[in-house]
Amino acid sequence: MVTNAQAALRWLDARPPNLEETRQAVARIVNDGIRAGDVVDRIRALIKKVPARTDQFDINDAIMDVVTLTRSELSSMAFRCGPSSRRAYRGFKAIASNYNK
Repeated sequence: MVTNAQAALRWLDARPPNLEETRQAVARIVNDGIRAGDVVDRIRALIKKVPARTDQFDINDAIMDVVTLTRSELSSMAFRCGPSSRRAYRGFKAIASNYNK
């Protein structure tokens, strides 16, 4: 989140400001904040020993979340991530619990 916020500030300081890049960085900050809140909620549920919750979810979204979260680490290790690595797995139905949603 901090990296995206710093980038947004740089784009706002540019002359002229790059509003589209800033908008995208702020959207990433919002998504990261929501994801962090979900993690905190799941940790709280584990601590309270709430029964496991099951949900259906889109496996493609889960894969892209992992790619997004690990992209900089993978890049530093010379792995490439991009649109070509996204495949649609239609028909898969996955169940997520509090432990691995």
